[in-house]
Amino acid sequence: SRIYVDKAQKAKLLQKQSDEAEQVRVAVVPSNIFENQITLSATGVPASCSLSYVMTNASGQIVYQGTFGNEGVSLSTASIPMGIYILKISGDHYEHSYKLIKK
Repeated sequence: SRIYVDKAQKAKLLQKQSDEAEQVRVAVVPSNIFENQITLSATGVPASCSLSYVMTNASGQIVYQGTFGNEGVSLSTASIPMGIYILKISGDHYEHSYKLIKK
C-alpha cells in the first residue's frame, strides 16, 4: 500500500526538518589545521539526541569515533601521525564533514 501526502503536508514536513537542522550548530576547534587536540562542541542538540563523529585518515581507517551532545568533547590527537583526516559529524537532521590537517 502507498501513502499519499499532499504538497502542503510535504512542504510542512520539509520545513520542520529544515528548522530542526538549523537549530543544531557544531564547532570544530581548530577549524582546519590542528596539532595536539581537537574540540567538538554543539548547541541546539535536543536532550534526547546526540551527534556521532567518525574521524578517518587518508586511507579510510577510523582513528576516532564516538558521540557527543551539547556538552562537547575533546580529542587528544598527540599520538596520531601528521596527515590529512576527514571528520564526519552526523545526527538527526544534521550531517557535515570536515577536512582537517595534522601538523
